[in-house]
Amino acid sequence: AFSAAVTHLVPKAQYGRANGLMQLGTGVSQIIAPVLAGVLISTVQLQGVLLVDMATFLFAVVALLLIRFPRPKTAGGAAGQHGSWAKDMWQGWFYLVARPGLMGLVVIFTLLNFFVGVAEAVLTPMILSFTTPDKLGVILTVGGVGMLIGGVLMSIWGGGQRKVYAVFGSYALLGLAVVLAGTASSVTLVTAAVFLAFLFLPTVMGASQAIMQVKVAPDVQGRVFALRAMLNTSAFAVAYLIGGPLADRVFEPLMADGGSLAGSLGQLIGVGPGRGMGLMFVVMGLLAIATAVSAFAYPRIRNVETELPDAVL
Repeated sequence: AFSAAVTHLVPKAQYGRANGLMQLGTGVSQIIAPVLAGVLISTVQLQGVLLVDMATFLFAVVALLLIRFPRPKTAGGAAGQHGSWAKDMWQGWFYLVARPGLMGLVVIFTLLNFFVGVAEAVLTPMILSFTTPDKLGVILTVGGVGMLIGGVLMSIWGGGQRKVYAVFGSYALLGLAVVLAGTASSVTLVTAAVFLAFLFLPTVMGASQAIMQVKVAPDVQGRVFALRAMLNTSAFAVAYLIGGPLADRVFEPLMADGGSLAGSLGQLIGVGPGRGMGLMFVVMGLLAIATAVSAFAYPRIRNVETELPDAVL
């Protein structure tokens, strides 16, 4: 609903910038919230933190109540006619199936969430295998700064005229950053890689969301975006479920001293604790790059902005 509301509040030409601002908000929260929480917990205790939390939600609700959303025009044909929740859900699916370019975007970002989710699941233990918790905090903070800067840049740029180029160019660069993070047990290298990954993420998410907002009929956006969110969240859930077992039972033994890959890949990225998880980063990053290249090579996705007519707002 939040994503669908943007199209009714912002001119079409500004969708990319609006999405960049939303990513900017996420980056700001990742930097400020942990620091503020640490200060509050030591000064006003847990009760005070909960009161502040409640106050922020109250502020958000009041802001929401003050906004008036225009009613969308019915542009989705049969999909615009409401029925049962199950029927509505399937209508969102059929809407995408009838538009291969949009369905391709949804599938591609479901895969991206899986690749990033597997890497994210082992990021903390991989870093702690060669450095200290305080350095981990610094690395994650730098990642938040990268997302903040990426959000600012996206809010200024907006993704350009052909946003699909921004999407898959940034997608591939994000994958390259994930690869770099796994290549060595180096605080400097991992910090730079995490910064770059979060720097490119707002463009990937913001530009792709802008394409969906332009091409999906307003009266079905809520259902289509909910389906997309469900698939993306499910990909993260599966990634987190299998990430740990993959690291412990497959990749870490392969890259341990005397492991099956210690004499080959171990010569490139090192052996010992954490190097199996480093290999997971390399594999997930390469899969992300391959997915970006393959998706861009598929004409229905590459030309989705020109082949599919804009929705009537």
